[in-house]
Amino acid sequence: MLSIGEFPNICRVSTKTLCNYAEIGLLLPSEVNPENGYRYYAIEQLETMLFINRLKAYHFSLDEIGDILKSDSSEEQLYAVLSKKKQELERQVQNTQDALLQINTDIQTLMQTKI
Repeated sequence: MLSIGEFPNICRVSTKTLCNYAEIGLLLPSEVNPENGYRYYAIEQLETMLFINRLKAYHFSLDEIGDILKSDSSEEQLYAVLSKKKQELERQVQNTQDALLQINTDIQTLMQTKI
């Protein structure tokens, strides 16, 4: 078992984040000491925490991550969810590139009228 001090250090998250995840039911401690309230996490939970970190890096919301974890997703379902998120991110990238292009055009126009 890993303490609430050890577990977040290994997973590179804060203790506050871990407590928040427990509050919202995303990742509950494996054991809570009834005498002092200390929380302990099983080694097996490291994989879940690393999966949560990966999904966060893909810009999934905590609600979406919770749904994924609770759904007991098959590889096909996970593939579908990841593919959908990929398309969403690609649209966001395209929108950002379009905005940058427009900003560059506006800057060029301003520079030309200034000269």
